[in-house]
Amino acid sequence: MSGMRYIGWVLFIGVALILFLALQKGQTQYARIPLSHFDYLLKADKVAVLTLDGDKILGELRQPEPIGPRGEQIAKFQSTIPQSTGESWAFISWVLDHRGTASVSVENNSNVMLNLVLPLIPWVLIFLFIWFFVFRQLRGATQRAKDPVQVVVVNPPDQPPPTPTSH
Repeated sequence: MSGMRYIGWVLFIGVALILFLALQKGQTQYARIPLSHFDYLLKADKVAVLTLDGDKILGELRQPEPIGPRGEQIAKFQSTIPQSTGESWAFISWVLDHRGTASVSVENNSNVMLNLVLPLIPWVLIFLFIWFFVFRQLRGATQRAKDPVQVVVVNPPDQPPPTPTSH
């Protein structure tokens, strides 16, 4: 029975790891920059490739630039825009007007599976947590019920003790 428990834990950890990696996909190679710095880079024609992806702007610079308080050289950047701004034609038109020679593409890759499964994960984890502990308690109660019960007979003081009999 303990082997099944280990298999369950391995599956649980594997699913959690896959979900974590799916959520982090593509975000590690892009340095985060503020929207104001994106505006500066775009107007200065320092952006070579620009991708509008929902509420994110992903871009590649023509040459690495020192950005941030430490002056790190970055070649790829990511900037977050207000929700639903990337879907408006006014914003897309503004980007096209100020892009210089950058190539602009728009991606509408909303992962339907991820959008459906992600809100359910906390509830599934809560259910599994409760289920694990309830059934663990029930299993312990069942084990205690199978143990032999010891009966102690107390005789009144005026009666002699009973003679043991074998069964």
